[in-house]
Amino acid sequence: MEKFKFIFQQTMMISFGILVGISFQGVCYGERINFEWYHPLSILITGVVCSLPTLFLWGGEELPRGRYILKIIFHFLSLFAIVMVIGRLFHWYTMWIGALFIACEFIFVYVFVWIATYWIGHVDGKNINNALEGIRDEE
Repeated sequence: MEKFKFIFQQTMMISFGILVGISFQGVCYGERINFEWYHPLSILITGVVCSLPTLFLWGGEELPRGRYILKIIFHFLSLFAIVMVIGRLFHWYTMWIGALFIACEFIFVYVFVWIATYWIGHVDGKNINNALEGIRDEE
């Protein structure tokens, strides 16, 4: 159940980040942006597909600093490849300038998801600590 919650949270954060990026792209391009009927579906597919490597790569084991950094780099590159391939398949971009814009959006979304995941973990940890203190006070 915890894995499904994680996949759902990651999917929603990634999809929200992509929608914000597309909205920003719409502001920059104005009326020249073409939002097709299948784009919302492609955004959700991207969210799910990008949450799966995160699920597999981030187990509970402690790693040395060097391996942790390598894992982050591999994670970043694998998600970047997924986003660029899905973007090409669903025609998010057609020229190199569009691919560059998608790459910049990806970096924004990647940082956003890391910050949001940290914040959610922090809030969950705080709630658990408060619940444990409540149990201790009752005893």
